[in-house]
Amino acid sequence: MIKFLLVLAAIGVSAVSCNKVQKPFMESTVEVAGQVINVEVADTDPERVQGLSNLVSLSEDQGMLFVFPNPGVYGFWMKDMNFAIDIIWIKNDIVVDITENVKPQAAVDKDLETYYPKQEVDKVLELTAGWSAKNGLKVGDSVKINLP
Repeated sequence: MIKFLLVLAAIGVSAVSCNKVQKPFMESTVEVAGQVINVEVADTDPERVQGLSNLVSLSEDQGMLFVFPNPGVYGFWMKDMNFAIDIIWIKNDIVVDITENVKPQAAVDKDLETYYPKQEVDKVLELTAGWSAKNGLKVGDSVKINLP
């Protein structure tokens, strides 16, 4: 009986510890400015908080897509970022704003600059810095998001 209870306790501890492990980001593609970008999708609050933080680098065909349940003016900062990015603000699959070459900041949380779109958005795409200019991306461009 004691052996059975110990096994049940071990299973319970395993189940609890599994809940603490963050699931990997869902992967997808985005087509914008004639290019296909492989993206990780952040569509939950914990994923949106994590974002690209602590990642060492990003290749030109990679990015992160943040998906929000409702349109809003969402703020982004460069907490724990190691490289500069372009922030592409999207509403209804149309680019509505672009913030280029946002650099990492060495500051404590309360001193970090926060970046906002000029209008409500429902998605945000982060790409390596300079991508927008290099590919001629502009406000009004359409974005094809291939979510499963």
